Amino acid sequence: MAKLISKSVLNLCIEDGTTGKDFDTLNKPRLQKTKHLAGKDLAQTIVLGIIRSLQLDHGPDREVTVHSLPPEYKVFNDPIHGHIILHPLLVRIIDTPQFQRLRYIKKLGCVYLVFPGASHNRFEHSLGVSHLAGEMADTLRREQPELNITPVDVLCVKIAGLCHDLGRGPFSGVFDEWCKHKYPDWNFERTSVMMFDHLLADPENRRVREAFKEHGIGNEEQKFIKYLMSGEGSTEPANDQRLKNFLGKIIVNRKTAIDVETMESIARDSYHLRMSCNYDWSRLVKFVRVDCGQDEQQLCFRDKEAHSLHEMLLSRLSLRRKASCHKTVRFIERKVIEALTKADSVLKLSEIVHGLQSDQKEKQLEAVEKYTRLTDHVWHHILTSTDVHGLEEARIILQKIERRELYKYVGVALSSYGGQEFLDHESFHPNSRENVLKDEVVFRYGTESAQNPVSDVRFFSKSDPNRTFEIKNDQISQLLPVKFTEKALRVYCKNPDMTARSVVEREFRSWVESQGWGWESYTPYASPHKPTQDSPASVDRQESPVPNSVSKNLKFSDSQAT
Repeated sequence: MAKLISKSVLNLCIEDGTTGKDFDTLNKPRLQKTKHLAGKDLAQTIVLGIIRSLQLDHGPDREVTVHSLPPEYKVFNDPIHGHIILHPLLVRIIDTPQFQRLRYIKKLGCVYLVFPGASHNRFEHSLGVSHLAGEMADTLRREQPELNITPVDVLCVKIAGLCHDLGRGPFSGVFDEWCKHKYPDWNFERTSVMMFDHLLADPENRRVREAFKEHGIGNEEQKFIKYLMSGEGSTEPANDQRLKNFLGKIIVNRKTAIDVETMESIARDSYHLRMSCNYDWSRLVKFVRVDCGQDEQQLCFRDKEAHSLHEMLLSRLSLRRKASCHKTVRFIERKVIEALTKADSVLKLSEIVHGLQSDQKEKQLEAVEKYTRLTDHVWHHILTSTDVHGLEEARIILQKIERRELYKYVGVALSSYGGQEFLDHESFHPNSRENVLKDEVVFRYGTESAQNPVSDVRFFSKSDPNRTFEIKNDQISQLLPVKFTEKALRVYCKNPDMTARSVVEREFRSWVESQGWGWESYTPYASPHKPTQDSPASVDRQESPVPNSVSKNLKFSDSQAT
């Protein structure tokens, strides 16, 4: 019995984000009070005290005893966050086919084909997001009791963080880009909600439904979880939880892109890519509050973390530029999308995606069941199914990628400078155009907005945490960026022959010079430089924006790998 109680003490110490340090602080008065108790088991008294302080009894009518403690928690040893302690309900969700498929989906998709260290999957990323989301929700619960955040709310946030990527397809963002070519309204977050519903309805997941009921997660709480998963504004929270819609900004914050999903991605990606990460995400989840004085409740951060937010966004941009949007990665992604298109008649990917978009429940259910079995294994399936007719062209594409028979990279130009369309330029010979592949990439500092995302964040001070305010860039540093979106045009030569590549490079140079850009210091890895501000060409180009006819032809696409 003593061992059981000791184990229960340990389990309760780690309940809902209460770390060892928090436990020591929280329970010191309680430990002092128990010293004079006689004839009672000291450990049992501590356990009951912890249960009441953490409000683990989800209602006043529920009798609290040692025997009503939750089942054992699971401890995952994670290279980023250390030992992650998971609630029993989260463990039930993890042990389902719908979640286990994330083990077989690379988080960075095709980046792994260029950076061998990027072998991490959506599985461990989801664990990390759940962990950080719980940490931030616990911080708000402790620091602002007036928000009335309950342990059930915290558990809902953890579940949403765990399940937010259930709708990811093969090769992560590559599949999203392939889907958007056919279905512009495709949204993997909406598919994640469908997968979550399927997880709960699956007859094989009876223990999950029992665990939901046991821990007080009913229909209204499930609606709230789906609201948290899909991001603010995508769906409506349920009933009284509308007043807690700020919790929807913890996992996905569409306004600023400052959320735990971004924090976890930067931390894990930089670790596996061995690229520097210059901010401490663990501080951001601790120095956070909810600003209730504005028209819209929003998360605000401690004033001394303003520079850390900029460092976080710069780290994200650096990872995109160096890895997710690497010139070879982007080319391979284009070829994988082409291979998926060629193999669609056999793999029936369009049929699955169409079913997911359907309003008919039967078609949607059938599509979700097929989607559950859809992972990165399609690469291996295309390569090895030599007896299946219809995969020949797709197989050749993937074989060329593995043999590194890739198009030759020619150069890059920052197309935000303006100018006419490259492939329509008169100096480009029509016979050579077939040898050219262009890739248009958008690099963003934060969200889709071209503005500084930190300008939408409010801050608070230690002396007056209830008053929030803005911090301008020039109040932080004079070295911060002044532009937050950049477009780039990359050019590849399809023909491996050096002569053909020289022709493409020569004509690319002719186009560059026609824009008034300098070529003297040009390299394939840097854009041609603009003339100085004193030169007439620079003044003319500043006064002449990109023609509408040209801007309509330039369709820039974000890389979804992150």
